[in-house]
Amino acid sequence: MTRYEQLKEIISKVDEDKAAVIEPLLADVVFMEERLDVLKRLPHIRISKKNPEVQQITAAGKQYKETMQAYLNALKVIQSTLSRFTQEEADAFDIWLQENS
Repeated sequence: MTRYEQLKEIISKVDEDKAAVIEPLLADVVFMEERLDVLKRLPHIRISKKNPEVQQITAAGKQYKETMQAYLNALKVIQSTLSRFTQEEADAFDIWLQENS
């Protein structure tokens, strides 16, 4: 099962209309995960040979940071949609709350 299929299965618990809205985001999440994996292997800091105390962030480091921020934002959107629109079964506390309201 691919990562896209795993994510699609997760959102299958959401109402079809809501799932249709966040489904295009799934391909982006998979792409960002793959991109982050590649960027993670590259050096993120360049140390000056003349003065080792001077360090600069590399282009890969900047891309990693930006991609990670976009990835986390996409996950937040998916998570908030899942938590808002999934139909959960009532637990003991919910039943007690309904009976005593």
